[in-house]
Amino acid sequence: ELIENISEIISPEDDFEIPKHTFETVFIDEDAGQKRKKAGNIEIHPMSRFTINHRAEALNQNKFEAVLRLCLENKKTIVVCRFIEQMDELEKYLRAKGILSLKIWGGNTARQATVDTAERVDEVVVIIQNDTVQGYELPSFRTMVFVSQSYSAYAHTQVIGRNDRVNALAKNTYIYLLAGEADKAVYDSIQKNQDFDPILYYKNHD
Repeated sequence: ELIENISEIISPEDDFEIPKHTFETVFIDEDAGQKRKKAGNIEIHPMSRFTINHRAEALNQNKFEAVLRLCLENKKTIVVCRFIEQMDELEKYLRAKGILSLKIWGGNTARQATVDTAERVDEVVVIIQNDTVQGYELPSFRTMVFVSQSYSAYAHTQVIGRNDRVNALAKNTYIYLLAGEADKAVYDSIQKNQDFDPILYYKNHD
């Protein structure tokens, strides 16, 4: 009641002409490293067991090549990662290909400077840690690629909001790269707007 008394509450869908966005899912072949890491996973605890498998899929080199192709096709691309290790490896990989790459994550103390640079230049990839998704916007970016996802439905909604802004309405494309069962399990849960729970996952699949 207090909020209603001191403000006007609006729904973007009701008050703005929101363009219809495109959502695509791309399945990526497993690579040798991913198969080896998953085959050697002997962890018993569901969180540890699942995280090892999910990280193996995150570092799939076929996935990196798919990211490169998408970045070459789209001059300004947001790439979303769950794992810091994946962010670092992707940054090195893309920079070795001559692509300007910037990172936004919890340890980035100059976040606004990073955002300002990304908005100013014509060609750049911004790699975002999927849980560092508040307090900034990237309205000039039309393409967002998920190479691994947070287990939080809230984080997913927030990260999409980085470039889906009412002050810069445009058609955006969101692409999900899935390289195995772990990626697919998280994706399925988040698409239902539910947090992903590894314990529940193994209870239902073992």
